[in-house]
Amino acid sequence: MTRVEFVMRPLDWALLGTLSLLWGSSFFWTTLALDAVSPAWIVTTRLCLAAALMLVYLKATRTPLPKRLADWRALALLGLLSNLIPFSAYTLSQVYINSAMAAVLNAFTPLSVLVLSQVFRLEDRMTWYNTTGAMLGISGVVLLMMPSLQGQGWAQAIGVGFALLAALFYAIGSLFARRHQNIEPSVMAAGMLGFAALYSIPIALISSGLPTWPGAGIAGALLVLGLFCTALAYLLFFNLLKRVGSANASTVALLLPVTALLLGVLVLHERFTMLSLAAMLLVFAGLVFIDGRLPRNALKRFGRPRPAR
Repeated sequence: MTRVEFVMRPLDWALLGTLSLLWGSSFFWTTLALDAVSPAWIVTTRLCLAAALMLVYLKATRTPLPKRLADWRALALLGLLSNLIPFSAYTLSQVYINSAMAAVLNAFTPLSVLVLSQVFRLEDRMTWYNTTGAMLGISGVVLLMMPSLQGQGWAQAIGVGFALLAALFYAIGSLFARRHQNIEPSVMAAGMLGFAALYSIPIALISSGLPTWPGAGIAGALLVLGLFCTALAYLLFFNLLKRVGSANASTVALLLPVTALLLGVLVLHERFTMLSLAAMLLVFAGLVFIDGRLPRNALKRFGRPRPAR
């Protein structure tokens, strides 16, 4: 089979930057919303708004819904694996850690995909640069856990644990979604968001009771979180997938922590220590090696034998 090589054009880079801004800022908007809204209702509001917009999109584009019961069952399970659990875990993590740290840990998702693929033998054996990337990513998480391991409080450990749980379920959902590539991407996004929204409503009612009006500012943050950082981000991501392929689109994981870090430090005035910065750089380097293209190209360029004179 001939491998298709995708080229990133200026519009593609603009889409990638916009996507990193939307997904990276989701941590920022969540931190704002936590001042007045419970984690359960943040997740529910985000899911309901995103699902509603996606359904409107499907109606406007006249995209047909799945006809097979197996596809609907897959969407119901994806709503749990890819939306409800990770959205809830990330929101809970930000009760204990700041938005920048949560975003750094979000970059652990590609590592989780890599490890799970090896455990369940879904892909070929790991290469040396995959292994290097995995070790760098794990080292970054250990650095973030150092204050807790040294007895300086377990709140950060709890937050890191929730964020890693979210990354793990994002990875599980991603691998499960690969088995259902017959479902049109926008239908998959709308379906899993819709099911996740249905799951979240009774959980929010039982855990937090009826919601109250949080004020115009917080309501605006929730609106941006649901409509832009979730629904619009999904549409941009699927469009980017078609234009540049999954390998290029996945580089958003490299940009996302930077966006969240800048917003957290500059706008929310979050404290970001040198230890956290070192951890972020380790995770960033890990992602580069897991992606594999940069080390492969470097080997081709510098490992190529020089012609004899």
